[in-house]
Amino acid sequence: MKKILSLGLLFISLLVFAINGKLKSKSWFKNQTKKVYGHKVKRLSKSNGYSITNVAYQTFDQVKEDIVKSSENKMLSKEATEKEINTWKSFGAGGTIELYIERSTIGAANTEYFTIVVQDENKEEIFRKEFDSDIPERPRVGGGNWWNYTTCYLKEEVQGNKIYVYVIDDLSDKRHEFEILITK
Repeated sequence: MKKILSLGLLFISLLVFAINGKLKSKSWFKNQTKKVYGHKVKRLSKSNGYSITNVAYQTFDQVKEDIVKSSENKMLSKEATEKEINTWKSFGAGGTIELYIERSTIGAANTEYFTIVVQDENKEEIFRKEFDSDIPERPRVGGGNWWNYTTCYLKEEVQGNKIYVYVIDDLSDKRHEFEILITK
């Protein structure tokens, strides 16, 4: 039963979470703010160059809305939809952080070299995730970078209207820092 539920969640997450095009943007510079999923995401540290490191945030309510839309499309019963929502809430009541990276080599784009740290508006750590190995996707035909994408689930509801997200790349001497103003 647990395996079926996990497969169901994976299936819904694939349907619900397509990669937002703004996450793929190379032109996101230091101190520049972009609106992603309705939230203002400001890059506090170094700009993207040849490589890309971008993040986004979705509240649980936004995730819930996507689940409802996906469930309607799949013609799921109200009970099945509520079950999916409650399951998501059990491990992601605080919403999701999405990470998109591009690097010039397959090894450098492997998520095993990345850690995400999330702090609340008082700069208190509320989440930390050191990623396991995930082999990146191939570059586009004709060249380009190896890329990877992952989603983190914040178990606890976020208090306040601002979070800070830090992406630590073990292969680099500088971390990527973002400030996210949450629209509730």
